[in-house]
Amino acid sequence: MPRRKELKPVTFVAVERAFKPQIKVRATRDLSGWVNRDRRVKWSIPTGRIGMLDEDRAREFQVKGYVEILDGTVKPVSEDEAAEMLSTVTMIGL
Repeated sequence: MPRRKELKPVTFVAVERAFKPQIKVRATRDLSGWVNRDRRVKWSIPTGRIGMLDEDRAREFQVKGYVEILDGTVKPVSEDEAAEMLSTVTMIGL
């Protein structure tokens, strides 16, 4: 049987330390992502919490329904761009 890799701890940092904060958002679901995968550092915004994201990520997450924009503006998304962004979303209902 193959030997499993040793698990390494993951450090979470404030989302403001992960991006150049520009757009204030409220998360409509739990969000997280890697700041630096090699160093095992992640960012997160729990559902209902307010955080700051860079414009590109805020725009993508708004299209996917992950955030509500509270302050700041994001450039409009074309139908083609929205379709491309939504093609990576999988919704599982229980």
